[in-house]
Amino acid sequence: MVDKKDKTKPESNKDDPFYRLNGYRNAPVLASRYPQFTLTDQLSIVSSDEFKKYDREANPYGLRVWSGFYFERLARFFYGGKGRNLRKIIAEANEPALVVFDLIDADRIYREVKSTGKEAKLMDYQVSRQAHLLWSGSSLISSSKISGVPQVMYDLVMHNLEGIEKNVNYRKSLLSLFFDFPEHTASMISLPLSVVLKAWDPREGRCLFNRFKGDEGHKSCTRFPISVLKKFLENPEEGLTSLNLDPSNYKWNKRKSPPNLDFYGKEYAPFAILQILEKNPRDMLAKFRQQDMSWLVQYADLREIPKSKTLEERSLGPLFDAFDPEGGASLETEEGDTSFDVTTLVNPPEDDLPF
Repeated sequence: MVDKKDKTKPESNKDDPFYRLNGYRNAPVLASRYPQFTLTDQLSIVSSDEFKKYDREANPYGLRVWSGFYFERLARFFYGGKGRNLRKIIAEANEPALVVFDLIDADRIYREVKSTGKEAKLMDYQVSRQAHLLWSGSSLISSSKISGVPQVMYDLVMHNLEGIEKNVNYRKSLLSLFFDFPEHTASMISLPLSVVLKAWDPREGRCLFNRFKGDEGHKSCTRFPISVLKKFLENPEEGLTSLNLDPSNYKWNKRKSPPNLDFYGKEYAPFAILQILEKNPRDMLAKFRQQDMSWLVQYADLREIPKSKTLEERSLGPLFDAFDPEGGASLETEEGDTSFDVTTLVNPPEDDLPF
């Protein structure tokens, strides 16, 4: 009888974070946007009495909200920026929609951060609102007062920690979960909106991946499989081609995490970081705005957020605001008004980062 398991073969990638990713093994390190602050500084909230109390109360929003907060801070460690909400009027629907980005920086890069274990859920209401905002040329993100081309980037952090997405009652405590992440963070991929739109496009005959149409308590989305994300990591050109995109319009940087990255003394295992960038974002944006993208409105779910509430009021409330006054501050405008000085979105001075 032949043993189906060949015990002479090594355990695939158990001890090698760059298994099948040799292009990252000797890649340059991606430095922090704020080198004077550690990741622990940015996540100092976990040492507070309020956080521990919140943990004991088994918050009703589940660990998915807090895991999202954690990975937003990880992305902010590398790329900087502030958390902001923008209220935009989608003219075709005549209703306000809260357009949410996890990070906005002085270079007019609008970032959405997602963590994924098996698939990245590209939510209809998020992608459609963000894309519509960029396509419409709204004064919220278009201003002659600052240079740079507005761009939307998705930072997808892959981890191998089970039990977060489906089980909100994760067996470990909230604090334990945070300490599990350093050794279970596998990689991070940054994709421009032009790539994300191709992966998300929910229209019949255009959708490349499985769709979840939504039900009570769960919103509709396109499921971007981790197998495709891994394809991007291994071969960015092949990943772009699999989405029917022209690789000649893009460039990519292979990086790796710093060797001394730690969270309260818990060291991160090295992980690969891939940045996919548009070669000419100004031309890409001009071509995007020439297209008829009015169909985005039907996926924007404009009734999802009541006009009287902000995202913070619906999620973490005063606890989040107390430790992240930047993220807690809202840039909502009066209903019907989409104009304000975009220079207010710039990064704070280096001595004004309370985290």
